[in-house]
Amino acid sequence: MKRNSIKVFITVLAVTSFMLFNTCTIAATPSINLTQTPEVTRIWGADRYETAKAIAEKYCSDTVENIVLVPGNSYANAIPAAVLAYQKKAAFLLVGPSANQTKEAFDFIAKHLNTAGMVYLVGDSDQIGQDVESKLADIGCANITRISGENKIETDHLIAKELSVQIGTPVVIATSENFPDSLSISSIAAANGWPILFSENNQLPDSIKEYISSIKPSQFYITGGTVVVSAEVEAELKLIQPEAEFIRFAGKDRYDTSRQIANYFAPDASNIYIASGLQFPDGITGGMLAAQTKAPVLLINPNAQIQELSNFRTVSTITCFGGTQALSAELVRGLRQKSSVVNPYVEYSYEQMRKDAAEIQELYPEAVQLETIGQSVENRELLLLKLGKGEKKVFLNGSMHAREYMTTSFLMKMIDEYAYAYTYDEPFDNYNVKTLLDNVTLYIVPMVNPDGVNLVQNGLSAVNNPQKVKQMRLFYPKLGYASWKANINGVDLNRNFPVGWDVKSSDTKVPSSQNYKGTQPMTEPEVMAVMDLVKNNSFKIVVSYHTQGEYIFWSDKNCGSFNYLLEPMTNRLVSLTGYEKGGKIHTSGNWGAGIADWTRSLKIPTFTLELCPYRSEIPYPDSGFDDVWERVKDTGLFFAQEAIALDGSITK
Repeated sequence: MKRNSIKVFITVLAVTSFMLFNTCTIAATPSINLTQTPEVTRIWGADRYETAKAIAEKYCSDTVENIVLVPGNSYANAIPAAVLAYQKKAAFLLVGPSANQTKEAFDFIAKHLNTAGMVYLVGDSDQIGQDVESKLADIGCANITRISGENKIETDHLIAKELSVQIGTPVVIATSENFPDSLSISSIAAANGWPILFSENNQLPDSIKEYISSIKPSQFYITGGTVVVSAEVEAELKLIQPEAEFIRFAGKDRYDTSRQIANYFAPDASNIYIASGLQFPDGITGGMLAAQTKAPVLLINPNAQIQELSNFRTVSTITCFGGTQALSAELVRGLRQKSSVVNPYVEYSYEQMRKDAAEIQELYPEAVQLETIGQSVENRELLLLKLGKGEKKVFLNGSMHAREYMTTSFLMKMIDEYAYAYTYDEPFDNYNVKTLLDNVTLYIVPMVNPDGVNLVQNGLSAVNNPQKVKQMRLFYPKLGYASWKANINGVDLNRNFPVGWDVKSSDTKVPSSQNYKGTQPMTEPEVMAVMDLVKNNSFKIVVSYHTQGEYIFWSDKNCGSFNYLLEPMTNRLVSLTGYEKGGKIHTSGNWGAGIADWTRSLKIPTFTLELCPYRSEIPYPDSGFDDVWERVKDTGLFFAQEAIALDGSITK
């Protein structure tokens, strides 16, 4: 199957020359087109602390003799401490200021640290509280060393003194006022054992000058332009060590500087590591993994385009640090050359749904199974996509009403995004899709009413029996068939289920564009197919998506015995979506004959989500899809999570 691919181009930005004493000039490299798709991995957790732990598990899977703990909310001493951690072959973890904010580190220590091992705490008691130290002792850490000076510069100095450094070892000079430049070189410095030393307010503190004098560096790597590390600082260094070579990296911004560092130290890298340039934690801890291959950590804008990456001749693997708030899903998906299948911004037809469903199943066979549950009146197959491998089941459906076909494009987009995330173990808005869908399978029927959708989109001439349809009552003749809700028999499918059918009020007694409930319940093949699906599966939750009014229906008169479960779940759903919460009991005449009425009578928690911000008799415009998507894109995973939490079946 032919698909449009995103080509990953590796671009080059010229590197500026610097006229500073004997500072060398870094040459530019030609542009390169990366023709092979690299293997892309994202290492992430729910927050910076979980991400740090996940990264550490990649390079410290066995017992370790040393662990270095640094503040998760301060970069100043965390970046220089990376060199110490690498030299000590230590795990490198972030901690909160108090013990109750440090669970991830404690869990890692309990699992990996040798009982006679050393734990280094980098920072004072305001950054890493005394209760953290006490907790370490409580869990059996006998050897604890705190490295802390009067300020961040003095702590930096103490870290450097803790290193085993030979005379002539190069050093890195960076500003203490911001993190990007020093972070970009930290993995290279760690791999080579180069101290990272800070200037402050464009001055070198005396303790740093004394340290430099003692080790007589052969090279100084200065990160940042003269605004952040001044020419005066460089002049001071020249006086201390006049024979040293000076190399400065200074781009037009933090990303350009990061590219320069990457190009200089790893022009032919086969592995590159990527982190956000707007926040430091993931890049700091990820640098320890990058140091294993002496590779740089490349900082990029979290919403960068692919073309903004630096040049590498033979990139085979790319490792991304952090979740989607650190590096966007679009960026990482683009690196994999896995463009989205579903285009929700067009009139989404039955034929397009079939094509997209087949392509998604072909792309993600481990995540998606494609089946049918029956046929419509005009013999269109009713597609079922099973997403996930879990024993627990959740049923989602859309386009019960023909003019509400945006619910189909919404569900298909959901399948596309979730299947990609499942296959590549990617987060989706900080939901762990792989974990959820290994425990829950989403059964999704994106279009219950394909004949009606075909009529709405293509008009009377597109149906099998136009004369029959033409004779049916059209509630809004001025709007034409775009206002059609019913199936092609003129029966409102959401009024043809058995529970409450006999008492369901209706404003029409004949086949119509809407509201006709049929001559009796269960006359329509689409309804029977859905009922058979529900009867043959033990669904924990059922969800119907509609489009009218940003509203959540969640209870009726059959739910009294399990509202204690439904109401808290609904409150969480309201918090997630911002939609209005419906009442416990529908108004008289507004209950009966719907899928929710039937499934609730089976004691299945059932929700109806009205997705769109207005009530209208015509389809919601496709151009407004993003506004709807952003509010409810997580709901499939939300219901999977809720299904896991449900304890057994509801039998009361």
